[in-house]
Amino acid sequence: MNLESFATVRAAVVLALACAATPAFSSANLIQNGDFSTDNLSNWHIEFHNSTVVNGAILWNTPFKYGFSQMFETTIGTHYKIEFQLESTNNEQGYHQILWNNRSLIWSASSPFAVTDFSFTQTADTELSTLTFDINPGNGAYTLDNVSVVALSPVPELETAPMLVFGMALLAAMARRRQTKAIEASNSHST
Repeated sequence: MNLESFATVRAAVVLALACAATPAFSSANLIQNGDFSTDNLSNWHIEFHNSTVVNGAILWNTPFKYGFSQMFETTIGTHYKIEFQLESTNNEQGYHQILWNNRSLIWSASSPFAVTDFSFTQTADTELSTLTFDINPGNGAYTLDNVSVVALSPVPELETAPMLVFGMALLAAMARRRQTKAIEASNSHST
């Protein structure tokens, strides 16, 4: 294999590896008004008591059950990353539960905790998915902000590895064939 053919095969391998190493996150947040910058709960469905938006975050500070959710389009079989920030000043009797399509992602009786970043990955099994926050602040308060749901790019299945190897071998064979033809053409012109 000459140097030019080797460079072609090497470039194909580098390109394949670069494609495989691309980040898995898209940038489109499927949640509308997830940062509560409108200072209201527009795009959110309120299920229990009303909530208060203060400084771009939701504040629950009375001993009632609060619940709200948002429904959005998803693709069945696609993985989604769910992220949000939550803070609790509860000292007793409070809890929080976060649900994806009525399946609990987290449930916790609350002790006070500082602003905490939560992150979950879920797979859509319906064309419309729902993210629900079920909160009871007890004698304290909860603050929620920066809610996002983003689709993860598909990750190649393990079964595709042989196809990738076959494709690289095919590229190498094509480069080798070009090299052989070039050598033969060069030899026929020199005689």
